[in-house]
Parts: sequence; structure tokens; C-alpha cells
Amino acid sequence: MTTVEAAAWTAANKARLEAVITGVRTRLEEHVAGSQRSAIVAPSADRLLAERPAAIDHLAAVFGLSSFERDILILCAGVEFEAAFGELCARAQGDPARTHATFSLALAALPDAHWSALAPNAPLRHWRLVEPAPGPLATSELRIDERVLHYLVGVDAVDDRLAGYVEPPRPPPIQLDVVPSHEGLARRIVRAWTDRLGEGPPPLIELCGADPSSKRVVAEAAALHLGMRLATIRTESLPLDPRELEALIRLCEREAALTATVLILDGDGVEGQDAARQAALTQLVEGLASALILLVRDRRPTRNRPAMVIDVAKPTTSEQLAMWQALVGPDRLDGQGDRLASQFDLGIRGMREATAEAMVEVSSTADRNELAGALWDACRAQARPRMDDLAQRVDARARWTDLVLPEGNLLALWPGAERPVVVGRGYAYDHVNASRDGRFWVGDESGAARLVVGSLKTGRCALLCETGSSLSTPQYTHPHPYFSPDNKWVIYNSDRTGIPHVYAAQLPDGLLESLE
Repeated sequence: MTTVEAAAWTAANKARLEAVITGVRTRLEEHVAGSQRSAIVAPSADRLLAERPAAIDHLAAVFGLSSFERDILILCAGVEFEAAFGELCARAQGDPARTHATFSLALAALPDAHWSALAPNAPLRHWRLVEPAPGPLATSELRIDERVLHYLVGVDAVDDRLAGYVEPPRPPPIQLDVVPSHEGLARRIVRAWTDRLGEGPPPLIELCGADPSSKRVVAEAAALHLGMRLATIRTESLPLDPRELEALIRLCEREAALTATVLILDGDGVEGQDAARQAALTQLVEGLASALILLVRDRRPTRNRPAMVIDVAKPTTSEQLAMWQALVGPDRLDGQGDRLASQFDLGIRGMREATAEAMVEVSSTADRNELAGALWDACRAQARPRMDDLAQRVDARARWTDLVLPEGNLLALWPGAERPVVVGRGYAYDHVNASRDGRFWVGDESGAARLVVGSLKTGRCALLCETGSSLSTPQYTHPHPYFSPDNKWVIYNSDRTGIPHVYAAQLPDGLLESLE
């Protein structure tokens, strides 16, 4: 909606609200005068409101208000908008001090009245549209909720009671860069929700996977297709008291219904936490009837709510290559896109951050080699935090010039050693592994796909076998050899038949011992 269209809708919404308030004011005046009740105010015929209903009409439809319940809400709103409206309420109730709305006044003055309108499970109180003051229900003051009052006049103000629990809703982006595999998952969500319209609450969507940015992109793409906003519930801030959490659930549902918002619940940070936090998450998932997307690493079973589980992987290698080309430009990659896509599996967010970091390091006129180096370093920095979670990082004491020695072409550096030693000569290697007992090594010869074994103690080595691998671009066609735990077999990959398989080469008796 453009600024001009928004201004036109605001004016039309104001006119519609004033007409409905005038209708309720007329009922009160007729009640004071004891005259016959006039006709109900007809729905607006404004073209803008036909395309986007007035706030009062949308609210009444979303929460299923009867005409009497809608008029109660307007009665409470009129008191807030006009001082004269409160004076009229006092005259209608025969008490100058009662310048507020009450249920007894609504029952007496408004048409189609029914007592069930103020039942705890009826829409007005269930959704906290109005709040009765303490005391007798019929004669206590009724006040409209502040957030609802703002909504009626078209003010987009988030309920302050959600502050700290829910991030403010964000409108869907005008355009979102989504790889094809993620786009397909987003459309599955759209179909799951649109196919069940009118059949009760939408199913819970569980997006499972290890990459948070990929899961969030899928959720954003689904919201974009639906024309809905996104709001994230802060899982770490959820109240643990069941009654407080139930009140939060009602407010979240109400906000989602008023603003057409998809709620996102990030459950990754809750996994492994205490039982109370897990129970709060379960209550929230089961209690929310709104469109809800749960982001988790592994599937989280539900009790009663229908759920659709979708596994979200990072973009494929080809998709990452296309993304690198889009972010950097194919002319500036100089063939480095394949190398980046095959070596790093960062996800969309990591790729964007790595690109931004690299662009800061180099100038716009930098040559391709300089940019490629900056991108490589930025990708390593992006990937490093995940490695730091798995193992302690050890800073190298030797420099590259110390490692590249004229003698030999396979070096080993033992912990605490200042310099490496030569453990293999005569071959060049792509992938090398050591035996579990730390005595031997095995490697695949660079460009020849032959397996070579050697002794870490003496540096003597011997050819073991030919693998027949094509050594094509996919890494799973490369041998990547390693020893079995008993040092009797070498396990390796090969696509010698045209299809990659795992093979085992038996070591001849005494071969390894002869190298020591």
C-alpha cells in the first residue's frame, strides 16, 4: 500500500468508526428519551473499505463478535473518544458519577442484547477486548483495552505487554533472495495453511535443521507469499508460571489476528534446558492457535496440535555457487566460486556476511586474486566459530615457510615440536590419514588416484593399490583413504564403475612392519 493509499484508507476508516459510534450514541439518546430504537448502521460501501475492511469490521469478523458485542466495544470506545459520550452514559444510568460504560447499560440500551456476551470464554473477555473493573459484573465499569483502542483508529502500536517477549512484527520484504530448494519448502508451508482455511487452526510448521539462517529464510519466504508479517517470540524470555504464560498466549494470538502475523518460535536455544523451560515451550506450542513456525534442530513431538515437519538443509553446492556469483559478480570471482562453494557450507547469512567482510578489506578496483583471498579468509572466519564449539583452537608455532622444505613432500608436526619432519618421499598427496595407533599413514596420490602407505617413524613408504577413481569435482569420488582400527584394511572411495562406492583394500601381511 502506497503512502497515498494508506492516507485514503485512514480517512475512510475514521469515517466508518465515527458512523458506528454515532449509531451507538443514537441508541443511548433514544434510551434516555424512552423513544423507539432506530435502525442498525449499515456496513460501509466505501470502495477502499471493500478492499481492506475498516478496523472495527475486521476485528468483529476475526473474533466472531455478534452485533451486540461489537456495540459494547464501541460503547467503551466512545467514552474514551468523547467527553460528551461519558456524560450521556451518566444520564442513561441516572447517576452523574457513572460516566462510563457498564454491562447493565449495554443490556438496557443496545439491541440484540444477550447475557453471554460477558462470559469469560466469550470473545470480549477471552481476547481481552474489554476489561471489567472489580465488583459486580453488571454494574462495574467496562473499559476497552488500550491496544484495541489504538487499532480501531488505525494506529499500528504493538501491545506494550508483549515487550520483552515478542519482537515487533516486521512487514514482509518487497523482495527476498531465496534459492530454489528453499522456495519449494516455503510453498509447501503456504499450501499446508491455505488448504485448511476454515477447518480450524493452521497446522504447526516445524522447520528442522542445523542452519538457523536457512530456516528463517524459508519462514520469511512463506510469509512473503501469504502477504503476512513476521514476529519472533523470544523463547528465552517465556514466563514459567502457567497462568502468566496463558495470558501471554492470548495476547500473542490477538496480535497475530489483528495484524495478520506469522509467529516464529526459535526452539534451538531451549533444547537441553531445564524441565520448566521445556514445559513452557510445550504449553505455548499447544496453546497457540495462530499460524506458528517452530525452528528446531530435530523434530519436537506435539501432543494434540497437528504438525507438519520440514527438513531444511543449507543451499546446495550449485545454489551456493549461484549465490556467490550474485553477491560478488561472476566477472570478479575468476573461477573461485566453485572452490568456495565446495569448501565452505555457510548458508545464506554466512555468505552475505563473508561477502560484506571481504568487500571492506579490498577496494572496488582490487584485482581478482586479492578479492578471492579476502573472500577465502572471510569464509574461514565465518566457519571458525562452529569449530571452536567442538575443539580448542591451537595457534600454529611454525610458519608456512617452515613447513615447505626441500627434502620430501610429506611432513608431520608432532605436538610441542618446533619443526616438522619428513615422513614420506617420492609421491605427492591430496588426502592423508594416520592410523589409530599413530604408527603409519596412508594417502591418495595427487592426480593418479593411487594409495600409498608409509611409516611415521622411518619415513619409508610403499604403493598399495590403484583406486580407479576419476577424481572428478564432487569430493565423494576422491579416495580419502583411512586405516581400519586393526591396521589390516584401508577403506577408500572410488567411482571406478561410474557410481561412487566404498571399497576396502587388504594390507599384505608384514607390509606395514617392513616399513618400520
